[in-house]
Order: sequence, then C-alpha cells, then structure tokens
Amino acid sequence: MGILLGVLAVILFSSKAVMIKLAYNYDVDAITMLLLRMLFSFPFYVVIAYLYRNKNNDIKNTKKEYYWVVFLVWLVTI
Repeated sequence: MGILLGVLAVILFSSKAVMIKLAYNYDVDAITMLLLRMLFSFPFYVVIAYLYRNKNNDIKNTKKEYYWVVFLVWLVTI
C-alpha cells in the first residue's frame, strides 16, 4: 500500500506542472490558477479530515499552542 501511494504521489506531483503549463496557454493569471488549485485540493482535505476526525483524542491542545497558531497565521498574512 505504501509503494502504491508513493507512486501515485509522484505521478500526481509531476502532472501538476504539466497542467499548469497547459492552463497558461489559455491566458489565465496566477491568482486564478492558485484558486483552482486550492479548490481542486479541498475535497481531498475534507475526506482526510473526515477519516481522521476521531484519531488521537488523548492529545489535548493548550491555550498557549492556540496562541502560537494565531500568531503564526497572522505573521504569514502580513
């Protein structure tokens, strides 16, 4: 299973560049390409979140960790 997932990841990662080159032939700007890329990947993240929603319930996050997350998100957005 691990080898199959590894091969699939290599194929999908390398095909991304081909799809981008094909899309730029249609005069699409970079922001639109980024939006489409995020929209196409969103369902995969939803499925992953659904499958792993009940895993590792014994791990508790502290307020300090949440503050770090908010700070780092803010830092990236400026």
